[in-house]
Amino acid sequence: MRIVHYQPQLLARDSGTVNAGRGWAEAMARSGSDVLALVDRSTAERPAPEGVEVVGLRHSLRGAMRFPRAASQALRGADIVVLHGGWFLGNIIVGRACVREGVPFVVTSHGAYAPEVFETRVATKRLWAATLERPHLRRALAVHVFFAEQASQVRRLGVDLPTIVAPNGISVPESARWDGGSGGYLLWLGRFHPVQKGLDLIVRAVAGMPASQRPEVRLHGPDWRGQKAIVRDLVRELDVEHWIRIGEPIYGDEKWELIRRAAGCVFPSRSDACPVAVSEAAAVGVPTLVAGYPLGDFLTSQKAAVRVEHEPSSIADGISFLTSVEAPELGAQARSVARQSLSWEAVTRSWTVQLSSILAQGQQESGVRLG
Repeated sequence: MRIVHYQPQLLARDSGTVNAGRGWAEAMARSGSDVLALVDRSTAERPAPEGVEVVGLRHSLRGAMRFPRAASQALRGADIVVLHGGWFLGNIIVGRACVREGVPFVVTSHGAYAPEVFETRVATKRLWAATLERPHLRRALAVHVFFAEQASQVRRLGVDLPTIVAPNGISVPESARWDGGSGGYLLWLGRFHPVQKGLDLIVRAVAGMPASQRPEVRLHGPDWRGQKAIVRDLVRELDVEHWIRIGEPIYGDEKWELIRRAAGCVFPSRSDACPVAVSEAAAVGVPTLVAGYPLGDFLTSQKAAVRVEHEPSSIADGISFLTSVEAPELGAQARSVARQSLSWEAVTRSWTVQLSSILAQGQQESGVRLG
């Protein structure tokens, strides 16, 4: 099967969504598919994903309006096209090119249709949904969501289409095993979007604890629209600079070393879908704190994470649990669940089986052939 991914930032610097897209492309290539990725050549900073052919397309305009030129030619010969994310013109343009070329496409949402996302710039989103996003989704063969409850997010847009349910997979070095927390710190990794990621809640939770019980907390990741400074200001305002360290993004071996030596990981996002950092922490076996997003709920249902509410006091209680004698058992269960249910091999197999079923079901009506 020839699978074409369109994700403009696929060769750009690390981010959760970009790394997830690279992971899917590589995993599909390892499973035997012929995989091509279409990218925005102006953003290239990294090599191509392993086993994946990459074609750089020239793009025009900026931000959500940025779109590729001459996408149709690159789609020829494809059996299926995967479009990543939502709410930007590039996907609309490539989706229309798929229709012209007679190639079915799947939209991997990456949580783009969560209510919290739609509530940002509501008037603009409503206009975009009515004129662009809704017609775009209705042309799709299916939408790929990470967990079943996310399917309702697409239906709320007035779109009812088949769903592929498969979470992001994880690739963790075998040597990356929790060492019991020799570093003594709690760790958060991600993009510095304080409201979405709940960073303000972490800071307020630590500030609300007695000084003698406050843990060291390390926050590492790239800035997002200057929001890192807001977190720094809050840390200073609440006088917890002694306990909370704000660091730069970390990658590769340094990242895995920081994770495996953490006493625990904290991810109280207000809105998220399947954050890669959470899966990685679980797979390493680090006791992990989560909130009520799909991956967090899944791990909690498997007794593989401690779940908290979006309140500083609840997060403070969760932090206390991470340093308790019960925490290592939680970490061991997290490692087992992640390795069994979140491996790239497992999730790619599930994705392929579900896609084949959808294609077979619509074969007589659409004339789509499974290559």
